[in-house]
Amino acid sequence: MEPNPRTRGALAMERIVGLTLLGGVTLSVQLLTMGLFWQWSSTGRPAFQHGLPRTLFARFVLEEMSSILRDGVSPSRLVNFGIIVLMLTPYVRVVLSMVGFLFAEKDYKYGVVTGFVGGVLTYSLFLQERRRSGRSGGGHPFRCDLAERQEDGGWIGKEILRAIGECSSDVDGDS
Repeated sequence: MEPNPRTRGALAMERIVGLTLLGGVTLSVQLLTMGLFWQWSSTGRPAFQHGLPRTLFARFVLEEMSSILRDGVSPSRLVNFGIIVLMLTPYVRVVLSMVGFLFAEKDYKYGVVTGFVGGVLTYSLFLQERRRSGRSGGGHPFRCDLAERQEDGGWIGKEILRAIGECSSDVDGDS
């Protein structure tokens, strides 16, 4: 018995979406790993002294691309590009799913719902400017206080929050 053409289209779309997720995550992990090892081999430490900018994701992507074209590749740019690929992977998945629902499967209800999810992702990734707090280093004071109060490994929590830009370095007086 031959499968329904609609089912065949759904299976093809599932495969494309699955391969997109797998490819995006694999590429991202490779870029992050290469950047980390490059940093480790050139400085002797597997750590970076920079954080991600608190700006529109689209602006971050454009700035990273232009800096790679202008100044070449560096370990931090490789890591940033890995983060960009990782953040864009679910977005591409939603766009492909929406196209699949609307055109391959002709399932308009799921296509509209997926389109709404895509709209929310588009807004959050490309249109919404991150809000800055009144603190000099940026960040959310409640989250920083939580990181400070941890007795067991609190510095790790604080360093993670600093790395993602949620906690400034002047929270506990150290620089």
